[in-house]
Parts: sequence; structure tokens; C-alpha cells
Amino acid sequence: MHQPTVALLIAVSVLVVWVVLLLRRQAALIDELQRTLHELAAAGDPAEAADLVKSVFHTPLQDLEPADAMHPPDAPKASAASLIDTESYSEIVSMMPPATLDELLDTLFDPPEGRVHVLVASLAAGDPAQIAQDAHKLKGSATLLGFRALVRTSAQIERLAQEDNPVLRRELGNQLLVDMTRTQQALPRYSPALAV
Repeated sequence: MHQPTVALLIAVSVLVVWVVLLLRRQAALIDELQRTLHELAAAGDPAEAADLVKSVFHTPLQDLEPADAMHPPDAPKASAASLIDTESYSEIVSMMPPATLDELLDTLFDPPEGRVHVLVASLAAGDPAQIAQDAHKLKGSATLLGFRALVRTSAQIERLAQEDNPVLRRELGNQLLVDMTRTQQALPRYSPALAV
């Protein structure tokens, strides 16, 4: 076989694996949402229900300094399970050569072209259509990798893209940077060779 044909077959194989993982991840998200809704229905205490809603649909952090893509805010401690879906991320790690995985992570995290930083810049610029498009792209990539916190925040940004609220956009940008930092800090637990 010719080398371009082999490269094309490899690329198509990786794409098929990603699609399968994305479908699995979507099913897992639906299952998680159903469990949470069941817990909400079973919760007799309104305060308990509100706590469950906050844990699933997390909200922007309290007032932070304006988002700076080059110097994200310090990230508070969080459980790795709230940040990364172990099964999804482990499957990706097991299927990809380390160099390919590094490139994929770079497309998310490396400034200024990484999807997180592009979305932060879109939030700062305030163009609703661009914000929604960039949030959707990040949500898809983060879903594929099982990066739960980034999925939640990018989905929230996509949903609120039409809001003409600079304070909300700033808070969401800050939350996105915090989620990125926390996710990067948790990655070595799943693949010690990756020091993002």
C-alpha cells in the first residue's frame, strides 16, 4: 500500500473510534442526567434539591478578576471525578499514541489558538454568534475526551450566548479558565506521562 493510503486509513480509523466514543459519552451524560433528575424528584427538601441542581448545572464562580487567557485564575480543589470521566478519557489514552494525544490536548489548552482560549477571546469580544460557535466546538471536543467541567461550562456558555451581559460573559470566561486549569491539574492521575 502507498503511504498516503495507510495514513488515510489510520485517520479514518481514529475518526470512527472518536465517533463511537462520542456516542458512548452522550449516552453516559444522558444516564447521569436521568439519575440526577430522579434524585431531585426523590428529594423532599427544597434546599437539598437546589444543592443537587448546583452540582449538575454548576454556575460561574463568585466575582473574579477579569479573564486573562495567558494567566488563568488559581483553581480551587475539585474531585477528579467531577472534572474528568475516567472511562472516556482512559479509552482515548489507550487508543492514541502519546504524541497524538498531546496534539489533541494542545488544540484545547494551548494559548492563543486552543479552543478554551479562543472561546475566552470570543466572550471578551461579545459577538453572540461567534461565542455560540466556539462554545459548541469546545463542548464537542471536551465531550469526546470526557472533560466534564469543560463540557458543563461550554454548554452553559452556548446556551447563554445571546445574553447581552458583559459581566456574565466575564464570569463565564473566568469559570472556563478555572475549569481548564483544574482539568489540566487532574490529567496526570489518568496518564502520568502527560504533564500538561
